[in-house]
Amino acid sequence: MSYRDAPSRRSWSNTVFYLLGGEGDHGPVATVESVELTDGSVRNLGYLPTPRRALAALEIEGLIFALGGTAVNDPENGARQSLVEVFDVAAKKWMFAPTMPYPKEVPAVREGRYIYALGGYNGAGKAEKTCARYDLTTAKWERLPDTPFPSSGYAVAEIGGAIVCFGDYDEQDQVTAYLPGQQRWVRLQIAFRPRRHATACVANDTVYVIGGNHSGDGSGGSLRVIDRFRVADLKAAIVRALPQK
Repeated sequence: MSYRDAPSRRSWSNTVFYLLGGEGDHGPVATVESVELTDGSVRNLGYLPTPRRALAALEIEGLIFALGGTAVNDPENGARQSLVEVFDVAAKKWMFAPTMPYPKEVPAVREGRYIYALGGYNGAGKAEKTCARYDLTTAKWERLPDTPFPSSGYAVAEIGGAIVCFGDYDEQDQVTAYLPGQQRWVRLQIAFRPRRHATACVANDTVYVIGGNHSGDGSGGSLRVIDRFRVADLKAAIVRALPQK
């Protein structure tokens, strides 16, 4: 079943977060769990159709999109997936969306009616420049111009008209922004503690960049740091980075 055939979505609670797949003792796992923030309760919601680690996941109006990553028999540096599997939380049912045009391990973020997959890692020791976006209204992928530099292992946040990427696998102090309306990339000059494989979230007009590591394989050197940036300050940094007229 295509997720486009699902019933219309209802408003959704923002007190729940989801854990999909990951790495277990014997490789990628398929478990899907939810955690209720108000009381700490954990529920098992079933299993991914394809066990994966290093996937991206987005909850959009009661649907959870699981994109890319590695599959059950993939080695650490093996080919990545282009799968997009979609979980209807209310119906407890998995569906399928069109696959990404590029198989990779990549952070994903929503901006407007699109899901963006910018850069990423191809599993063969190479960071990607390839970019694409998924139109939630037409259920189609569109290829975008490549990034001006390869990037992977970054944390991502959408701040209203801009997508900000914090860190990078190699250039760990790198902070960049993509402006979808202009299809333009800029480098930001802000104070960011260098790292890779952090995570980012936006709350109360503030972006929090949490954790990460300095280790090449992510198995050591984990960090407990949290950087925070006001959205207004990030937007000002983007303006400063744009070519002056």
